Amino acid sequence: MSLGIEIKAVDKLFDSKGNWKYQVEEEIKPYTYTPKNLETKLLDNLKPVYDLVSRSLDSMFEYGFNKHDITHIEDVTSEVRKLLDESDADQKTKIIGIIASVTHDLGNILSRKSHSVLSTLIFKLIFSNFQINIEDWIRVKEAVIYHDEPMIEEEITPWEF
Repeated sequence: MSLGIEIKAVDKLFDSKGNWKYQVEEEIKPYTYTPKNLETKLLDNLKPVYDLVSRSLDSMFEYGFNKHDITHIEDVTSEVRKLLDESDADQKTKIIGIIASVTHDLGNILSRKSHSVLSTLIFKLIFSNFQINIEDWIRVKEAVIYHDEPMIEEEITPWEF
C-alpha cells in the first residue's frame, strides 16, 4: 500500500499487467437524461476513479497537489450547470457541458501533464457503450482539452501581436 491506497481500489481499475479494466457495460443515451440526472449517473460510475486521482497527483509532486477528487468534480459540474442555465443554453449544450465537466480531470490518474488529452480517452474506456454522435463528442473533447492552461496557451499564443 502506497499513499494509503488499498490494493483492491487499484485492482478495480487496472488488471495485473497494468492495463485499464474498469468499465460500465450499460448503454447510456445521454440525451434521454436531464442534465442533473446525467451528472448523478456519470459521477456514481466515476467515483472509483476520482477516489484515486488526488492520491495519484499527490504522489507525483513533492508537496502534494490541490484536490481533484469527486468533490472537485461535483463543484465544477454544478457551476457548469448553473452557467449554462443562466445563459439559456439549449438542452444539447447542457448535456455536453455535463459530460465535459465530469470528464475533465480523469486523466490525472495517469499524468498531470497530459491529463486533458487522456481524460476523454479514459472516459471512452469506461463508458464504451455511451451513445453520442461524433460532432457532440468533438465538442466534449475540445472543452476538456482547453480547460487545461498549457493547452489553451498553445492555441492563443499565435494571436499575440
